[in-house]
Amino acid sequence: MTLIREKQSSDAIYSAREFQAVIQRECFRSNRTGNTFSLMVFILRDRKSAKRDCLKIARIFNERVRFTDEVGWIGNKCLGVVLPDTPSDRARSLAQDLHSRIGEGQTGGFRVYGYPWDWASNSSKHSPGNSSDGSGLVSGQDNSQFAGREKKKGSEEGIGHFLNRGRPRWKRVVDILGGSICLVLFFPVFLAVGLLIKVVSPGPIFFQQERLGYLGKPFTLWKFRTMRIDNNPGVHEEHLRGLIRSDTPMRKLDDKADARMIPLGKLIRQLGLDELPQLINVLRGEMSLIGPRPCLEYEAKEYAIWHRGRFNTLPGMTGLWQVSGKNRTTHTEMMRLDNNYVRRKSFLLDLKISLMTWPAIIEQALGGLALGKGDKDAKKN
Repeated sequence: MTLIREKQSSDAIYSAREFQAVIQRECFRSNRTGNTFSLMVFILRDRKSAKRDCLKIARIFNERVRFTDEVGWIGNKCLGVVLPDTPSDRARSLAQDLHSRIGEGQTGGFRVYGYPWDWASNSSKHSPGNSSDGSGLVSGQDNSQFAGREKKKGSEEGIGHFLNRGRPRWKRVVDILGGSICLVLFFPVFLAVGLLIKVVSPGPIFFQQERLGYLGKPFTLWKFRTMRIDNNPGVHEEHLRGLIRSDTPMRKLDDKADARMIPLGKLIRQLGLDELPQLINVLRGEMSLIGPRPCLEYEAKEYAIWHRGRFNTLPGMTGLWQVSGKNRTTHTEMMRLDNNYVRRKSFLLDLKISLMTWPAIIEQALGGLALGKGDKDAKKN
């Protein structure tokens, strides 16, 4: 975490790196307190004169913003203002006023972002950063520079769009190389598991399900199907909600005899083989090899505000929670592990988790076999 310096004067502007730390600090504070803050982002129209004009613009900002508000650079031609304890509708009104004071000749538009937003209330048609109380570019203004930046970034919206902490380049390189190698090495396993599923159960080989990924954006998760096609999904939803609200260890429904499972489906799960198709999600950039598990929308609706910090990185096939006790932990412990990973994320941590994953899978498989034997003995008695 970058240390945030004390501004030397009212007109001082944080550097891009310092301002990123300011935004991150406010996110952590909001996660803890539940209070809303907003971020106003202004595009400076003329790149060559941006540095020269920014002090004038900063003075205009400081005439209207509070002492607790923070002004800083986002990139080399965007100025941002963090407004603590300010909902986005009030921030939008202030942004309109500031834009008119600055003048059309010096800005190419603005955008206002609110935090926290409701990650789970947005349908797959809307990115979580584009909630109804979010904002758009100034109507009637030349927003081509901002639009180009948005297009380049794709659909990554919201405050997290400016933190650039979720998708470091080294992680993407590792995901492409590691995912490609794993796909080749496990190709025979793909064929064997696919053939097994086709033989023992009618229906498709793969199971596709909508999950929430980076910044809460929905995507389609791929898995090998291990359940009958006529199973009731509401059973799992009710079970998961009960675990979250009671904060008891995250024991799976299939730890006991589960009529929804196909023959040998439980063994496929215990060995983690059902997760192999997620290598497709990794190569598509929707997931990473390492990260928090991708959650379901109805699960995210149960989240406390601080739980949402786990969305600030790509979900993974394995992660810190999976190698730290997994189903022996409570939901709160899982959230702490996931948020801890987001803050500490590094190449060495990912390597450590990778090395710990195989022992964790073996332990899970042996534990499942022991549990299954215990259930059989109980039935006999």
